[in-house]
Amino acid sequence: MYNITKNTALLVIDAQNEYFKEYGSLYTPNAQLCEDNLKRLINKFKEKGLTVIFIQHLHKPDGSNVGRMGDFDQTPIFIEGSDGAKILQSLSVDSSDMVIRKNRYSSFIGTNLHDYLQAKGIDTVVISGLMTNYCCLSTAFNASDLDYKTIVAIDAVQGPDMPDLGYGKIPQEQVKNVVATTLLFGVADVIATKELINQME
Repeated sequence: MYNITKNTALLVIDAQNEYFKEYGSLYTPNAQLCEDNLKRLINKFKEKGLTVIFIQHLHKPDGSNVGRMGDFDQTPIFIEGSDGAKILQSLSVDSSDMVIRKNRYSSFIGTNLHDYLQAKGIDTVVISGLMTNYCCLSTAFNASDLDYKTIVAIDAVQGPDMPDLGYGKIPQEQVKNVVATTLLFGVADVIATKELINQME
């Protein structure tokens, strides 16, 4: 049983046009598979008066804050002010929503996320968004290391099928299985969106 209380926050990580729209440099067809579950989680958390935090990945136009990610791909992504960097419109972010901006994989690095959670008395985070084995996984590890009870809504995270970089192609479902098993082995609980929402009724 997952204890979802007023001290639980939903993190919606990098649900941005860059992944969801075909013009995006990081367009990921799989992203659409988690869109409905993201909406369900956001709506349920707001309905219950619980904290929802949108994480938005942003880079400066000159690339000066890209960091080590730029070592692997110099394609401009998540550029401040670009349409690709905008949070997906269907998630209905409004002026009252908390949006935290980052430029690293983890939502905690170089942001005020930890301070914000501490100020609100949050002790549990539910992780959703993109990408499964990058920003979501990195954030889950950091959350656990900071002693937050960490829950990953496994069907509300997505990412691309991984290409063969010398170790074979890896379909996203296989990536998710490995990530889920890794987290369950000592980092976080893993749950399906429907089960999580049912436990909030």
